[in-house]
Amino acid sequence: MMTDTVTAGSAELQAAQAARMAAINLMQDAMDARRKAEEAQRALRESEQRVRRKLESVLSPEGDLGLLELADIIDADALQKLMDDFYAVTHIPMSIVDLKGRLLVGVGWQDICIRFHRKHPDACQYCLESDLQLAAGVPEGQFKLYRCKNNMWDMATPIIVAGRQVGNVFCGQFFFDDETIDREAFRAQARRYGFPEEQYLAALDRVPRLSRQAVDSGMAFLLKLADMLAQLGYSNAKLARLLAERDRLTASLRESEQRVAMAKDASGLGIYDWNIPAKKIDWDSQVRSLWGVGPDIEITYDLFMSGLHPEDRAPTQDAINRAFDPSGTGQYCTEYRVISRADGVQRWVGATGQVFFEHGRAVRLIGTVGDITSRKEEEETLRAAKAAAEAAAEAKSRFLANMSHELRTPMNAILGMIELAIPKATDPTVKDCLQTAKGSAALLLTLLNDLLDSAKVESGKLELEAAPFSLRQMLDHIITVLFARADEKGLTITCDVPGNTPDALVGDRTRLQQILLNLAGNAIKFTDRGKIEIQVRLVEGEEGLLRFAVRDTGIGIPPEAVERLFQPFSQADASMTRRFGGTGLGLSISKSLVEKMGGEMYVESTPGEGSTFWFTVCLPLATEPLPPAQPAVAIPLTAAAQLRVLLVEDNAANQKLAMYVLRDRGHLVDIAGDGQEAVALTERNRYDVILMDVQMPGMDGFEATDIIRSRETDRHVPIIAMTAYAMEGDRERCLAAGMDGYLAKPIDSREMIAAVEAFAAPADAKVSAIPEATERAEPIAQPSDAVFDPASALKKCYGKPGLLSQVIDYFFDDVENLLPKLHAALRDGDRAEVGRLGHRLKGTIVHLAASRALDAARQVEMIGLPGGEQLNAETAVETLDRECQTLKKALEQHQAALRAQDPQVVLPSA
Repeated sequence: MMTDTVTAGSAELQAAQAARMAAINLMQDAMDARRKAEEAQRALRESEQRVRRKLESVLSPEGDLGLLELADIIDADALQKLMDDFYAVTHIPMSIVDLKGRLLVGVGWQDICIRFHRKHPDACQYCLESDLQLAAGVPEGQFKLYRCKNNMWDMATPIIVAGRQVGNVFCGQFFFDDETIDREAFRAQARRYGFPEEQYLAALDRVPRLSRQAVDSGMAFLLKLADMLAQLGYSNAKLARLLAERDRLTASLRESEQRVAMAKDASGLGIYDWNIPAKKIDWDSQVRSLWGVGPDIEITYDLFMSGLHPEDRAPTQDAINRAFDPSGTGQYCTEYRVISRADGVQRWVGATGQVFFEHGRAVRLIGTVGDITSRKEEEETLRAAKAAAEAAAEAKSRFLANMSHELRTPMNAILGMIELAIPKATDPTVKDCLQTAKGSAALLLTLLNDLLDSAKVESGKLELEAAPFSLRQMLDHIITVLFARADEKGLTITCDVPGNTPDALVGDRTRLQQILLNLAGNAIKFTDRGKIEIQVRLVEGEEGLLRFAVRDTGIGIPPEAVERLFQPFSQADASMTRRFGGTGLGLSISKSLVEKMGGEMYVESTPGEGSTFWFTVCLPLATEPLPPAQPAVAIPLTAAAQLRVLLVEDNAANQKLAMYVLRDRGHLVDIAGDGQEAVALTERNRYDVILMDVQMPGMDGFEATDIIRSRETDRHVPIIAMTAYAMEGDRERCLAAGMDGYLAKPIDSREMIAAVEAFAAPADAKVSAIPEATERAEPIAQPSDAVFDPASALKKCYGKPGLLSQVIDYFFDDVENLLPKLHAALRDGDRAEVGRLGHRLKGTIVHLAASRALDAARQVEMIGLPGGEQLNAETAVETLDRECQTLKKALEQHQAALRAQDPQVVLPSA
């Protein structure tokens, strides 16, 4: 009974144990399933990371192949199959493990390892230690044999890829066939880890026993195999990267080519490539289109040149030769016209390129060409518009100059007549009217002069003189001129010049004086009380640079008006013109003159307090002594008796001069323009003396004298020759022709008066009574390089500024009318006419004290005389033209200076 009870108890106990074991097994299975799921998930993540890392390393240009792990560069599946086959033959357990201890490939794993060692934490730790630590530091190509702490043999050799260890090949958990196994040690190990002893020992008996030779051979084979597969995988990765990079570069190249093609099409540029040694030229479609050749036509240098306009072939060849010069930059740039072979249309082409050299020889020229026809047409249009604008500006300037000249001449006469009438006016009302008319006429003349200067500035024809002058004398003159105007308004005018300021300077005194007179005159005009100061300072550190300032205490200028102050025809505001008068040209002209002198002008002003006009000019120091001031010329006394004089002269200026001088002496004067008119007048009138020009158009002075002498009966009329011939024997020639006296041009007024009044004396008077000076054959001495000597010219005009002004006007007329005729006669080969016209020009120039122009006129005059055929007529005429233009500019500056000194005063016309 007891037995039954025990048996029953045992059965219940066994059933409970079986149920407990079943529960434990279920839990173990669940845990195993969970662990496997986690491992699978972890493996999936690792695989995903490995794939991503591999893709990034291979495909990304910035990727690092050194970051790849062993699993990334071997084909584990292929290697596993090889190992399986190898194991089937050799029964050598093998595995490939990465540096993290992960098994990538394995075969021949034993139950003792899988079911026991790797199940217990301590034993498993010994396995990992064997996988990772004991195999570390093994040199490439060598093995390490060691007994792990689980008492079995392991062998390891490293896997090296690109110089870096990425894993190990293991041959593990085996015994050598020549060793004795210590079974008691394994029993104790089973007890230590709680392994079922019999099962553990049975697993031990199944552990392979290998010969040492088999192990060494197997390890060597697997090492080579793994290394080969690793290197192949790494090479494949590098190849993949290269292929990916090639694809990327190819795509980028295609994209770049597309962009270049789009840019080329948009720019209209064509590309050419000239292989010089091979004599081969490649053109793209656009270049071929410009030349009008199809894609099947071979391009040669001759074909290239034949398509160019004939006039452009030589310049293009020169540009190519320059580019081929190895000493240069090799850059090729030119423009030429292309005539299309397809339609004959002419197009302008711009070509650029770069030459490449080898061993000092040009071997290749690559560049672009483009159709620039539109640009060339636009340039031509702009050139035509510019030429038209310049022609219009020139026409306007000529019109203003001509109109100013034409209007100025009658204005001079009006002012002269008013000046003559004022002293004779006895009625106060009439005299006041004349004074008012004089002031208005003077203002109008000033306007005309300003318009002329403005036209010169605008056309760029305003020239400056460079002559030595005294700065302090000029400033003294300015103060003298303006003192009366300032005093009338109760203003003081002063000049501040420090002692260290140089006095002897080189520049255009007339124009500088014009600037200062304009600024100081404006200061007086716009100032009701206070003072005007002219200040001069030498700018330190700037050689020859002077700074002038004109200060006033006047009404000032609003800030908004300053910027338009220097514009032509502009004043601070419109009301200024009504209140103060003026044209608004003075400041514009002054600023232009300052800039032409290398300086600048600016203004500082405060409304209600006054203004300061500053300007700088560059005036070098004079290196030669200043010329002495010319003394005033005394006017001779009136003649004792009135004479009737016949003046035979074809030059208007000479007529005016002689008529003015003789009439001022109280003589009666008739004028004949040539010899034939003179003969006719002598037949109708009785004259006390005849002044006979020698060279005249038609009948000259010699022929006229001969006829007059042949018709004389009871009375001998004195004839005085006037000639510019200053050669030896001229005086004798005139006397031999029947003339009584001789005056050499330029005619001095005193000499002329002395000769006329001496020859017209009673009949028994001797010729010796004529002052010796009348027989002088040489003109008044002048510097050989003088352009115009105002003092000497004034002396030749009897000391009359009004007469000098009219002589200057006659010269302007001669330059305008005679020079074109002179050039026409030169073209026609009429040397006699050339000489005659030169004589006429000389007749005006002699009164202007202009030695250079006078010498040039004499040379032209001699062309028409005997022996003149040896002279170079073309050179002589060109020299005279040039000197006349230079003299004209000097005379214009002289007249501007006279106006600048006192615009209100104009000397009367003769």
